[in-house]
Parts: sequence; structure tokens; C-alpha cells
Amino acid sequence: MRTKYSVLFMLVTLLAVIAIAVPALAQGNGPADPPVDEPPPVDEPVVVQQEASGAPALMGAEAQGQAGTTLTATKTATGYWKREFKWTIDKSVTPDTWNLFRGDSGTSQYTITVTKDSGTDTYWVEGEVCVTNGGAVTTENLTIYDHVQYKVGAGQYQELGASQTITPAQLASGESACYPYSIAFAPVAGAVYRNVATITITNHSGHLGEPFGPEPKADFSLPASPTLINDSINVDDTNGGAWLFSASGSVSYTKTFTCDGDAGTHNNTATIRETGQSDSASVTVNCYALSVTKDAHTSFKRTYNWTIDKVGDQAGGGARLGVPAVGLVAQPEGALLDRYRTPVALEDLVVLALAPGRVATRAEDGLEVFPAGLVGGNDPDVGHRHAAGHAHTVMVGHGVAAGTAVAGRK
Repeated sequence: MRTKYSVLFMLVTLLAVIAIAVPALAQGNGPADPPVDEPPPVDEPVVVQQEASGAPALMGAEAQGQAGTTLTATKTATGYWKREFKWTIDKSVTPDTWNLFRGDSGTSQYTITVTKDSGTDTYWVEGEVCVTNGGAVTTENLTIYDHVQYKVGAGQYQELGASQTITPAQLASGESACYPYSIAFAPVAGAVYRNVATITITNHSGHLGEPFGPEPKADFSLPASPTLINDSINVDDTNGGAWLFSASGSVSYTKTFTCDGDAGTHNNTATIRETGQSDSASVTVNCYALSVTKDAHTSFKRTYNWTIDKVGDQAGGGARLGVPAVGLVAQPEGALLDRYRTPVALEDLVVLALAPGRVATRAEDGLEVFPAGLVGGNDPDVGHRHAAGHAHTVMVGHGVAAGTAVAGRK
């Protein structure tokens, strides 16, 4: 029985509670269950929002222990292609030295030669990265790593290997700054490109003590044709000339120097206006003056000309001197041979007969006969000893003894 009343009491009590609770809930001033989005206790962190960089912001006890700052960033990128030509310049002059007398002139020729190479191609991307510190504290260890990526066809971008690191001054709370960059790279055939700036600080909210930050990207492309640098040049000369070159070549001009006005060294320079390259040549002019002196000495000379003639004749037994023929040779008595030991006709001979005891000698420039008792004349009989009284033309050989016939050609 008691059990029956207990159950009934509990049922009545429950109905009373329900009757009181329903009106209170309808009016909003009664007790209610906690809503499903009520924050958990403070010792349990949870992600509640996403930064532009993808970093979660923490609430509760952990967020309070990692107070830092946040960054936002933008960037631009433009691709470039240039072809730059290198030049060399040479200047010469000939002749480069003049030795002149006063009033004389000399003309030298100057030559300027320039040489152009085939050009060097360069590819690069440039732009700027702009960063804003949106937090309440100054940034720490702000670094910008700007790099180039590419891809050919579909697929993911890959690192090209070209980059630039910028280490700027720290940004105060709310401060913004833009940083230029320029990165050269070797192009890949058929590729498309983009430029990426990885911006980090070490006091970013939620990532204290580690590099973290935004990473803006910008697509770019290379031009279809290069920009030409120094495709043509201007050459200026200190002598007053100026010339335009678009290819390798040379130009010449002359300059006249006169003594005494141009005595000394004349330097001259040709310069490429666009690059500042130059080369020089010089001409040296030496001037001289003549010094003339004169003296005189008197003299008198008279010259006489002489002629000489010599003949020999013998009369009354005297000796007669005859002029000898060439090649006179002494032979034994009775032999009529010339110097080549060839028989000689009588009509081609002159014969000498000497008296016993007489000697005939030949002088340097002719014949001299010293024997006595010879008479002049011709005698066809020369085959025997000739005695005094026979008529002969007198001929002489070297050291011919008396009694020897001496013959020679006329």
C-alpha cells in the first residue's frame, strides 16, 4: 500500500515540475540546456578563423600565450628579353712621326675601326612585393624570398632555380612597404611562368619562433622578340668628327702638320658615345732649321801633254832597231817556229843575227839591241849563221846569245 502511494507522489511531483518549466521556457527566463555553440572551457584551444596565409588563429589560453602580428602581401611580375651587342674600338695613325724643316708640312692618316659581336641574350622577371603589418607589434626577422616557377603543359609548377632574397627593415604595427626585385633566368622552351614571393617573420600569430607568412603569386610571360641594346653606336673624335655605325667597319681621315706651328706631340681620342669605350693615337712633329756656312781656297795648275816616238836605223855597219812582233821566242839556229811551236812562213818573220860575243836583251817596254856590226836590210836566207854585212831587221829575245837566230810573228 505504501508503495502505491509513493509512486503516486512521484508522478504528481513530476507533473508539477513540468507545469512550472514549460511556461518559463516559453518566456526565456527559465533554466535551459547549454547551446551547442557555447565555447568550451578556456583550457581547450580550438580553431575559429583562417588567416590569409592559411595559419589558424588560436583562442583561449594558447592564444594568450602566443601574441604576435599578422601580414598581408601583394606582388607584380613582368618578363623581359633583351639582346645586347658588345663593341670594340681601335684608333691608329700613319705616319706617327714627322721630321720636317721649318716651313715644311706632312699629312698623316687616322683610321678608326669598330667591331660588333653577335649579341648576348638575357631573360629576366622584375616587379615589386608589397607587405603590410596588420598586427599590433613590430615584425621580427622579416624576409622575402622571391623565386621563379614554370610548367610545360598541364601539371604542377616546378622551381626554375632562379631566385632573389630580400632582407628589409622591420615593419612597425600598421606599416606597409614595397620592395623591388629583378631575377635573371634561362628560359625553358614552351613553358609558362609565375613568380612567387615567400614572406616570413618569426613572430607571426600562432607560429611564434618559426618562419611563417603569406605567399603571393603573379603569372608572367616573355616577349616574342628581344629589345636590342647598342644595336648601333655613335663615335665621337677629338679632332671634330662624328660617325654612326650599325655594323663592324672603319673610317679614315687626314690631318696636315706644319713646322714650326705644329711642333710637338698631338694626342687624339675616339670614343663610343653609348658605352664610353675609347682608343687614342698620337703624332709627333719634330721641326728643324738649316744652318749654312761657306769658305774658299785659291789654286793654279798647268798641265803639259807629251808624245814619244822611237826609231832605229843602221848605216855603214851601224845597228838598226826593229819593233818586235808579239810572242817572240828564241829558237836554235836554223829553226823557224812560233811560240806555239808551229812552223812560220818566212814572210811572217823578222830575224835577228848577232855577231859572235854579242848579247841582246829585251827591255820592259820594247827592244833594245846592243851588238855592233849589224847592217839593216832583208835577207831571205835565214837558215844559217848570219854574219856581219847581211841585211836583217833587228829582233831581240830574252838573253839570246850571239850566233842564235831569233824569230817571231810580225
